[in-house]
Amino acid sequence: MQVLDAFPNATFVPAAGGNPAKVSIPIADLGLTAAQADPATGDIRAIIQQFLRRVTTAYNNANPKPNAMTVALGNPIGQGTNQIARTHTLTFPRRIDEDDLALLPAAN
Repeated sequence: MQVLDAFPNATFVPAAGGNPAKVSIPIADLGLTAAQADPATGDIRAIIQQFLRRVTTAYNNANPKPNAMTVALGNPIGQGTNQIARTHTLTFPRRIDEDDLALLPAAN
């Protein structure tokens, strides 16, 4: 699964040396309007929710699925009248090596 699978119009802005320094995702790829993504009045929750929806959709459509990542969208849970909560879970399994173990606090 590649970035363009979720965000087909994303652009990669190279830094000196040619490696990407920035990824730019158009608001249209997020399914948002200019007002929803406005830096002064937009709601960050809408941007994050749309970002996660696009990643989830791309993951669900990927064949084969990435083997170092899982994406799951939880079932809605009622939070009261006209309100639900929904979880998005992204999991990135990794092998623990000596460098990772060195970061763990010593056992008492």
